[in-house]
Amino acid sequence: MSDKKNPIVISDSKKHCHGILALIVLCFLLLNLPLLISNLWFDECVSLWDYGFAPSLKAIFGSYNATNNHILYSAFLYVWLHVLPQFNEFFIRLPNLLFYIAACAIFYRELTTISSRVLALVTVSHLIFSPVLINFVYQLRGYGFSISLSIIALTGMLLILNGKRTRGLVLFCSASILMPMIIPSNLLYTLTLFIIIGLHQLLNKTKDIKLIGICLFSSGAGMIIYLPILSKFLKTISGTQGWDSASGLVSHLGIAAVCHLGLFIIFIAIKFRNDSLKDKSVLLIFLSPLIIVLITALIKAPFPRIYLSFFPIISLIPFYYLKETALKNNAFLYGSLFIIFLSHYMVSRFADSNELAARHNAEIKQTLLQQYYKNNTDISTSAKYIIQNKVMQSSGKIKLFIDFHYFLSFKYYWEQFGGDKSILECLNGSGKLFGLKEDPAAYANYKIYILSYTKDHAQKSLKSGLGKEIILKALPSPTELTIFER
Repeated sequence: MSDKKNPIVISDSKKHCHGILALIVLCFLLLNLPLLISNLWFDECVSLWDYGFAPSLKAIFGSYNATNNHILYSAFLYVWLHVLPQFNEFFIRLPNLLFYIAACAIFYRELTTISSRVLALVTVSHLIFSPVLINFVYQLRGYGFSISLSIIALTGMLLILNGKRTRGLVLFCSASILMPMIIPSNLLYTLTLFIIIGLHQLLNKTKDIKLIGICLFSSGAGMIIYLPILSKFLKTISGTQGWDSASGLVSHLGIAAVCHLGLFIIFIAIKFRNDSLKDKSVLLIFLSPLIIVLITALIKAPFPRIYLSFFPIISLIPFYYLKETALKNNAFLYGSLFIIFLSHYMVSRFADSNELAARHNAEIKQTLLQQYYKNNTDISTSAKYIIQNKVMQSSGKIKLFIDFHYFLSFKYYWEQFGGDKSILECLNGSGKLFGLKEDPAAYANYKIYILSYTKDHAQKSLKSGLGKEIILKALPSPTELTIFER
C-alpha cells in the first residue's frame, strides 16, 4: 500500500542523471542529424566559396566586404576543409552540431556545481531541444559557433554570480572574447552579460573592481579583430539591411521566445514552483536582456537572427522556477523531460509543415522558426536529374532560369554534377552577379527552361525579368521543384 500512496523517489545520482543525459543527446542526434544533409543554401554557398575556399587565411582576416564573413568561423571553415578527408554537406557541417553538444555538456556539468543534478538535467534538456536554435546551429555559418559560445559565456556568468569566480571567469572571458570575432553584433550579448554581473555587484553591495574590469575587457576585446580593416568594416556595417519594422521584429521575437520555452511554461505554472523569480538578483538575469533587446530592436530593427545568442537565457527559467525537491519525484522528472521533448517535436513539426506548404506555393520563408532551405534536397536532386537524363534538348541556344534565392545553391550542385554554368541565368536578382547576362529582348532567340515550385510563379518571374508573357509547359520532374520549358 505504501508504494501506491507515495511516489517513487529517485536519487540525485551521477550514474542515473548521466544515463538520462546520454539518452537525451541520442534523441537529439536522431532527430537532427538529417539536417546536415540538406542542400547548401544561398548564404552557405557564399561562406563556402568566398571563405572556405579562400586563397589564404590572410584573405579572410583582411576582408570584410560582406557581413557573411563571420571571420573566426570563416577561418575555422578554411582549416576544416583543408583537413577534411571527405567533402560533403554532412561532414562540413558536423563540427557545428558537435560543438553545440559540447557547449550543452559544459553547461550541464557546471550547473551541477551550483544546483542538483536533476535540476541541471531538466535545464540543459530544455536548451538542447530548442526548436529555434536547432534551425541555425547546423548551418555552415557562424551562428552555430556563436550560440555555443553564448552558452559557455552564460555558464561562466552563472558561476560568477554564485561565487565560483575563477572557473566562471575562465569560461566567461574565453567565450566573450571569441564571440564578437565571429559576428560583431555578438558584442550586444557579451555586454549584456557584463551588465548583469555589474548590477549584481551593486545589488549585493560588493565592489570587486578587478572582477568588473576583467569582465568589461573580455566583453569588448574581441572587436580588436576589426581594427586592421576598420574602414571596410564600417562601410559594410553601415549598409546592412534589417527587418521590415520594429513592431514586427518584437512580435516575431516574442513568438520565437514562447516557442523556445514551449509547453513547459504551462506545465510548471501549475505547481512545483518556488519563489526564486521574486529575487531581485535573479530578475536581473531576465529583465536586463529583455530591456536591451527591446531598445536595440526599436532603434533599428535588425534581422532577428542577431538575437539568437540571447535565447539560452530563456532556458534558465526552468532552472530558477522549479523546486529541486519536486524533480526528485520520478514521475515529475520524467514528465518534465517528456513535456520538453514533446514541445520541441510539436513546434518543429508544425513549423516544418508550414514551410513545406509555403515552399510548394513558391513562397520564401526565412524566420527564426521557418527557413525555405531547411530539410530541402530538391535543388541537388533536380540538378542531377536534368544532367543525367539530358532533359534540356535543343538544336539552338539554351538558357536555364533559376530564382535568386535558389540560384547560388543550384549553381553549386550544377557544377558539381558537370553542368555547363554558362547556360544558367538568375531571375529576380540584380547587379553583376545576379542580374541578367543579356538584354531581355535577346532571350527570344533561346530555348528557355525554368525551375519553380509552381507554374504561376515561373511565368510571373519570367514576365518580370524578360518583360513579356511566356507560355510554359511542365516536364517530368523528380521533385516538387518542377522543370518548365517554353
